[in-house]
Amino acid sequence: MKERKVVVTNKNTNKENISYSRDYRHLHRNLFTYILQILLILGPIVLGYLFIYNKLSYHVSEFAAKMLEKITGISTGIKEVDYFPEFGGVYCVTMEGKSPSFTFAFISLLVTLVLIIVCSLIKTEKKPLMIFITIGLYIHLASSAFFIIFGEDRFPYDLNSYSVLYMKQQIIVWLMIMVIYWLSTSLITRVPEFRLITFIILMAISFSFGVIRYIIYMFILAKGSYIFMAVLYFTFGMLFDFMIMVGMYSIFMKYASKKFKKKTEGGLWKWS
Repeated sequence: MKERKVVVTNKNTNKENISYSRDYRHLHRNLFTYILQILLILGPIVLGYLFIYNKLSYHVSEFAAKMLEKITGISTGIKEVDYFPEFGGVYCVTMEGKSPSFTFAFISLLVTLVLIIVCSLIKTEKKPLMIFITIGLYIHLASSAFFIIFGEDRFPYDLNSYSVLYMKQQIIVWLMIMVIYWLSTSLITRVPEFRLITFIILMAISFSFGVIRYIIYMFILAKGSYIFMAVLYFTFGMLFDFMIMVGMYSIFMKYASKKFKKKTEGGLWKWS
């Protein structure tokens, strides 16, 4: 019987020289610098945002109202609603929406059922996308069934209430993206200029996306019907805002990782 040769290797051999992504790696962080950034940079930005969101919502609503009136031909207005008492209210667009008829709701239900069956039969490697589409279809199915069973009289929302909800939510979303992105990237202090650039780009994209989506949503609910309200809110709402943030964060981390691979620009990753 042949003897088996066992080779014992040291797991810690050349551990410090591994410069690609693996578990247990960490960056040396300066807690003092991290706190200083929060106090001197993020703090004033957040405070300034809280003092200007009232005027910001006014300009957004004014622009959206003019665009919607041109596109739909429906008269629009702007109103201010209470929000944070310390910083002021928030402005939003007011206009008439449209309730679905029984026929439209019934056709919508049948079409949604067919699409659900088709999606269940499709075999694809893009399963996350199909799951997302299927969830949206089930939400729309429930909305269609509600209007068939209860009718428009029992529907508790109108376009104005949705407009208020959207603007209040969007103000908070912009604030959360600002805070979360800055805090998550502040630990990496070797690339401050790139972090600032990605932060500005992220906020510009998020702001533009929020305004354009507002106009599109109001248009659909005014010219289409309230039957689409649920699917718009639950499937194309805040999720997309944070997807944009995650995408920008991944770009930042890819650039930062390349910097940290070089000894001259940050040194090798360290192991815990």
